[in-house]
Amino acid sequence: MSRKLNKRQLLATHLLATGHSAKETANQIGIRQETISRWKKCDVFINQLNTLHVEILETILMKQAGMIQVAHDTLFAALNDNTLALSIRASLSLRLLGLFNGMHPIDNRLRESHTLLKQQNGGSNGRPDLFYIIIQYLTHLDRVDSNLSYANYRKEIKGLLSDLYKNLQEALKEP
Repeated sequence: MSRKLNKRQLLATHLLATGHSAKETANQIGIRQETISRWKKCDVFINQLNTLHVEILETILMKQAGMIQVAHDTLFAALNDNTLALSIRASLSLRLLGLFNGMHPIDNRLRESHTLLKQQNGGSNGRPDLFYIIIQYLTHLDRVDSNLSYANYRKEIKGLLSDLYKNLQEALKEP
C-alpha cells in the first residue's frame, strides 16, 4: 500500500472511527470485508484511524467541559438565588456532592478521559488541561467540611467556584 491513503481508505477510516463495523463499512464503500481487514494491518491506515479516534474523543471531552461549565454556572446562580427556598438550594448542594460518592465518581471518569487523551495525543496541547483544572476543583468541592454552618459552607463553595473560574480564565488566555 502506498504511503498515502486513497479516497476509499480515508472514507473507511471515518466510518470505522464513528462506530461502523468492518462489514458495514465495506458494504457502504463497495469493497470486500477482507479488504478492510488487510487495510487494518497497514501502519498508515492504523495511524489515520487512531488520529480520528483522538479527534472524536477530544471533541466529546470539549463538549463535556462546556456542559460542566454551564452546570457550574447554573448551580452557582441557583445557590446564590435568595428567591429559591433554602430546601431547594440545599437539595441542589447535596445532589452535587452526591455525584462524588457513587461507585464511579464523576471526577474519576473525567480523570480517566483526560489521561487517555493525553496518552493518545503524546502529551497535552493546552485545552484538554482545562479538564484537569475542573477535576481538581470538583475534588475540592467533595472535601468541603459538611459540618460547617450553612453560611460558612456556602462561603467555602462560593470561594472554590470563584477560584475555579479564575483558573479557567487564566488557562484560556492565549499564550
